Amino acid sequence: GCGDEEKKSGSPRDRTCAAAPRKKVSVLYVFVEIRVDVAHAVDCVEVTLRAAPAGDNGGGVLYVMGTVQFRAAVAQLADTLRTRLNPPGGGGAWEVTIPQAKPLSPGEVLGCTSPRLADPGPGGGRSVMVFLADGRFHLEAAMISNPHVQALRYDPYAKVLTEEKYETDQMKRIRHRAILDARSADTFGLILGTLGRQGNPAILGRIRSLLREHHKHYFVILLSE
Repeated sequence: GCGDEEKKSGSPRDRTCAAAPRKKVSVLYVFVEIRVDVAHAVDCVEVTLRAAPAGDNGGGVLYVMGTVQFRAAVAQLADTLRTRLNPPGGGGAWEVTIPQAKPLSPGEVLGCTSPRLADPGPGGGRSVMVFLADGRFHLEAAMISNPHVQALRYDPYAKVLTEEKYETDQMKRIRHRAILDARSADTFGLILGTLGRQGNPAILGRIRSLLREHHKHYFVILLSE
């Protein structure tokens, strides 16, 4: 093989080694569903929403979302809240909906993809999202895309409902400063994500072409996380 010849000669050869024949491998992708105490989550959300601020009419739009492993729980949570928050004769104060950012599943949010949620405007009530997740990474995508929506996160493991905040304006200022600093740079590092389908080689190629057009140096780093 090539490796043996290099060892004998003491120097690498300028040629391509023959690769082993490729074989097709069958892959089964398994979606993991994690059971959640939906009844407890409903109780927590209902108590929180019933405690409306002074001057609030107690209604609005409630968006139910979460990470993919809680898809079934998201659907069940929305159905139950739709009934609990709008009892017969109560006038249907809360519109409970599961938004979708295609091609993701209804209610699913990734760290780079989130539905854009409508703003009901003055007099339209509150805009609240309930997010099922044990961390903030994916939730932050939803908060960045929808700074006008109040965010509540239910942790299925700790069984705790918390209100979450994100300093969107501060984040934009920091990123804007980084863009200004990059204008004077000569060398750029390009990171391509290799986990699943997060990295897009076509976008990487476009950025590399732009850097070459502007006579900038660059290097590429492949990262799974």
